[in-house]
Amino acid sequence: MAVDMSELIPRLRAEVNPPGVDLFPDATDETFLIHLQNAFWEAFLDGIITDYTINDDGIITPTTGTTEFAAEYQQLVIVY
Repeated sequence: MAVDMSELIPRLRAEVNPPGVDLFPDATDETFLIHLQNAFWEAFLDGIITDYTINDDGIITPTTGTTEFAAEYQQLVIVY
C-alpha cells in the first residue's frame, strides 16, 4: 500500500514548531515535502528503512509485496 508523504506534513510541522508558534511561516508544503523525501533517503541509506522506495511526488511504495509503510516508519522519517 502506498503512502503519500504530503499527508505527513502537518505532523512534521508539529515536530519542528513549539505549540502555538510557527517558526517557518514562509515555508511551503513543497519545501516540507522535500525535507521528508530527504529524511526517507537518509534513513534508507542508514539501513533503517528497507524494502521501500519513494518517487519524486513523495509516494512511498513497497519494493516487494504489499507491506504497508507502518506508522512507526512514518514517524521515524518525520523525526529523521
